[in-house]
Amino acid sequence: MARKATTLADVAAAAGVSLSTASKVLNGTGRASEETRARVRETAERLDFRPNALARSFASGQSELVGILIEDASEIFSSMVLRGAERRLAAAGLATLILDAQEDRRLRSQQVRALDARRVDAVLVIGSGPDYPYPSITHEISCPVAYAFCTSDAATDRAFLPDDRAAGRIAAEHLLSLGRTKIAHITEGSEYGSAERSRGFLEALAEAGLQPATGAPLAGDWSKEWGFRAATELLDGDTEIDAIFCANDPIAYGAFAALRSRGVRVPEDVALMGHDHFLQEPKWRRSEFLTTIDPDLTGLGSTAAEFLIDPSTAADTGTSTITPTLYVGRTTVSPAGDAPRSSTDDVLAVIDHLL
Repeated sequence: MARKATTLADVAAAAGVSLSTASKVLNGTGRASEETRARVRETAERLDFRPNALARSFASGQSELVGILIEDASEIFSSMVLRGAERRLAAAGLATLILDAQEDRRLRSQQVRALDARRVDAVLVIGSGPDYPYPSITHEISCPVAYAFCTSDAATDRAFLPDDRAAGRIAAEHLLSLGRTKIAHITEGSEYGSAERSRGFLEALAEAGLQPATGAPLAGDWSKEWGFRAATELLDGDTEIDAIFCANDPIAYGAFAALRSRGVRVPEDVALMGHDHFLQEPKWRRSEFLTTIDPDLTGLGSTAAEFLIDPSTAADTGTSTITPTLYVGRTTVSPAGDAPRSSTDDVLAVIDHLL
């Protein structure tokens, strides 16, 4: 038989106070002596009293519900932002209502109206990436709104982004610190891609008096196949290289496969690094096979959620960026001494499994 939930009336009776007094003490309102407050709180804890969320929302005028409008829940990066936001909101005792717009403008508009009708306390919009401006919904809903993993088309909106330019600088600075000077850059070439990442990388090279070994980045797409093809072109050309920075991990894994197929040693002959970190399978993460940069997307989601919980944590308008982290692996720094190394054939097998 299910255990009957403790009611506010049960707490009031056990504490020897009126229902009104018990309610006010537990809501932090009204007047009562410290002795009475302590007794009511102790009784509520002892009886495992859990306030009814609906009743509490009516009393406070707040739903304790945060709406999350995600542009595409199936997209891996957006889902990582969502995970970080959900965890932070749950830790604050807030429930979430998640709606997936599925990249459909009309569906998105319907969902905004639905969130407003539910009288959510706040809305977090999770977009499809820093380079995809999101149509502002702030004026369409009567509660605070924040944007994560996207900017809105209204300059006054509050947005949170990964710091792609810093990621590019970190990549260049790491390779330069290893004495590499003939560095190629393999990236993606669409209008909406890794422009800021490449910009930061090129700025750091220029400050060191260098430019990419090929004179300009090699631009293609985000795939492992492009990484393999681009690295093969580098090896077949006349350009001398001693390092490659790839705009994401799949490109880097493809480049590694190409280098391996030509007998080029990594990192002894060519150092190699990527960007993303989420593709590192646990068995390889322990030994940190690929040197890569983590944009901390779960941290981004958490930071955006924190702003909605407590707006004093950031300015009311404008864009904040989340600092990325460098993870140094075996593709730029050889393991010391007798550190375990898996065969490159095993590594390639894992790459095929991951991608």
